[in-house]
Amino acid sequence: MKTVIPEAQVVNPDPVTFTQELLYQKGQDIWLLGGGEIITLLHNAGLIDEYILAFIPIILGEGIALFPNGQNQENLKLSKHQVYSNGVVMLYFSKSLPQETTLT
Repeated sequence: MKTVIPEAQVVNPDPVTFTQELLYQKGQDIWLLGGGEIITLLHNAGLIDEYILAFIPIILGEGIALFPNGQNQENLKLSKHQVYSNGVVMLYFSKSLPQETTLT
């Protein structure tokens, strides 16, 4: 494990075990930043309880999928949103029970 700044650490090679160990410690929330690969690993291990998605109004034309194949289905509930004057929209989703999710 390499310390980048006092509040951040680069984790190799097993983020699932590292996150599980953090959850057993007393403290505050854990904020993980990463792409689709780490999202899939932690999601499938049941370790993500909130997703924060930022929509930035730029069309790139190509990119890496946010949720690649191999992700287990999860019902989410919008818990909060923020819209900024520059067009950025932040969406906060928490886990929801299957009966809470509807397509209306």
